[in-house]
Amino acid sequence: MPEGSTLIRGDRVYELIQFHFHTPSEHHVAGKSFPMEVHFVHKDTDRDTLGVLGVFLTPGATNAGFAGLAEAFPMRLGEEIAVDEVDPNGLLPASFGYWTYEGSLTTPPCTENGDWMVTMEPVQVGAADIKRFTSLYPSNARPIHSPNRRFILGLS
Repeated sequence: MPEGSTLIRGDRVYELIQFHFHTPSEHHVAGKSFPMEVHFVHKDTDRDTLGVLGVFLTPGATNAGFAGLAEAFPMRLGEEIAVDEVDPNGLLPASFGYWTYEGSLTTPPCTENGDWMVTMEPVQVGAADIKRFTSLYPSNARPIHSPNRRFILGLS
């Protein structure tokens, strides 16, 4: 990602290093999953920790940013496609109320140094674009785990 793509939370500044998608969502709200979730993975500029912003994706209106990515999805698993420019801002909700907790990353090696922020408001993307992703990755989500004494805080 280009330099300057940052997330600021309190006195902490995180640089965006990558983003990726999971289907179904890796977080649940009141026991409900979502068709997809995007994770924006950030590196704390002062500490050896990561900050991950999770955003739920639901079928609805076409989202130009996601539709542009979906057009570039490969036709077969394992095929690599170069994408010139991606603006991840189109995958962010209008409001930034979020839940937060400290936990592990959801991809191996599942490191326990993650500051999680999961937005309360989902973002709509085209149902056909979700289907294009799920045709390649029908399920690439880590199973839901118990909070294990983690406090989940809601911030508006």
